[in-house]
Amino acid sequence: MTIADLLGSGLLKEGERLRFVRPRVGESHEAAVTRRGWIRLSDGEEFRSPSKAAMAAVGNGTFDGWEAWQADDGRYLTQLRQELLDRAAEEADPTAPEKEQHLTSVSPRERHARLKEARESAETGRPLSLSVQELLAWWGATGRGAVNDQIQAELANHSLITSPEFDKVSLTATVQLVKAAEEQTQDIPLAGSPATAAAPVGVSEELDSRETGLTIGTLPSALAGIVSVKPTATFEEVITLMVLHDFSLLPVLAGPHNLRGSVSWKSIARARHADPGAHLSQAIVDARDVRYDHDLIDVLHAGRARLRTRQGPAQRDRRDRHRRRRRPGLR
Repeated sequence: MTIADLLGSGLLKEGERLRFVRPRVGESHEAAVTRRGWIRLSDGEEFRSPSKAAMAAVGNGTFDGWEAWQADDGRYLTQLRQELLDRAAEEADPTAPEKEQHLTSVSPRERHARLKEARESAETGRPLSLSVQELLAWWGATGRGAVNDQIQAELANHSLITSPEFDKVSLTATVQLVKAAEEQTQDIPLAGSPATAAAPVGVSEELDSRETGLTIGTLPSALAGIVSVKPTATFEEVITLMVLHDFSLLPVLAGPHNLRGSVSWKSIARARHADPGAHLSQAIVDARDVRYDHDLIDVLHAGRARLRTRQGPAQRDRRDRHRRRRRPGLR
């Protein structure tokens, strides 16, 4: 939602004064609503985003402009925004939703109530958790695709995002509805406008159910926790875990977010061959962490490129000759 939405609904008026009061530091900043629904500061600079206007008025820092600026009647912009969302939900006709029922398993009013409750929970530090499948069902979808834009727009209208991003993980993964930073939602218009309207009923099922590209987060093990060892672990501990889980390597972590590298069957064999009394630290090789939203194909290509870099020319020549022998038609 934008200030222009509030202006168009009559909740704000052109020229209406806005105030941003900071009592702790004894500051008060003035602004006005322009005809196009932007915020004009006292120096004449205009901003579409309430948060950017607040940052410019103060000169530094980060602020949620919806919760910073007050209208003439004393209400904050966030309260006006919520009133407009409530009004839109009330105006939805629950008695004749035939077209809507093709798009959603719950009425717009019910979905609005759920999102409103989710934001209240997020603001109190108790974000709602649900699976991606359950989230999609709020919009009557079984897969991601055409419905993604509508979901993101309606979440943004309530200053919500999913963590992790619902379109970057598997359908069975659990996400939380958390409060979004202002810069993530500032330019998204009110859901239901032409920019965010849902696809027509006639849209093919194939379009509605298409999936996003595979990411690291779509792997079943990506969000299920990490099996790792500490740098002080023994070879016996490492080997036991690798056998029990059928792993070819394990990450070595010195704390929850401190990746030291990894150990593999090959690195263990090399370390012990060089020094029968070796410690685990001598078997650790370089490794890098990858975010859950990275494209899986890019990570696989990067790993293949590193493998080719580590191989010498003689190894690559032998491998290529072996492939040609298996495919005699190649010259």
